[in-house]
Amino acid sequence: MKLKSILLLLGCLIIHGCSVTGHGPTQVANEFYSTLLHLNIRGLPNKNQMMAIEPFLSNQLKNQFAEAKQEQEKFIAEANRKGEILKAPWSGGNLFGSLYEGMSSFSIGPPQISNRTVSIPVYLEYREDKQDGDIAKWIDILILEQTNAGWKVYDLFLCASWNFRYYGNLRGILPDH
Repeated sequence: MKLKSILLLLGCLIIHGCSVTGHGPTQVANEFYSTLLHLNIRGLPNKNQMMAIEPFLSNQLKNQFAEAKQEQEKFIAEANRKGEILKAPWSGGNLFGSLYEGMSSFSIGPPQISNRTVSIPVYLEYREDKQDGDIAKWIDILILEQTNAGWKVYDLFLCASWNFRYYGNLRGILPDH
């Protein structure tokens, strides 16, 4: 009887995206997007924003953000030295979604598990005016990888079809040298 109860519990945990050793992929995705929604990050995350999202990110993404920040600071220093007023790379818009303006709400779709990675559709909305404004709706795909430290954001595919957006995926937007 005790073994049957344990097997039933494990089956429920697997079905609902939970893990015995930590948060499951659905919960990680939900917490990550809740954090993004709260922070409303524009361009590269600042130091405090980075500290808030860093626990969700894979080591490679952390490194890519650090490298992007260095390139951005170098660009700004060079522009200042020359007396130029130029827009630095990764200085505006939402890097974490298809819509430049960001998002107003999200919901997490069913995860698709493949070995040590999970693809999760994220249903996003943006409403300019909280009550009567037009609503933009789209789906982006979050990729999580299972690590020794739990599920981490490996990549984010930007899947909307409009023209004014970042194209491709988050890892492709950031430098990878």
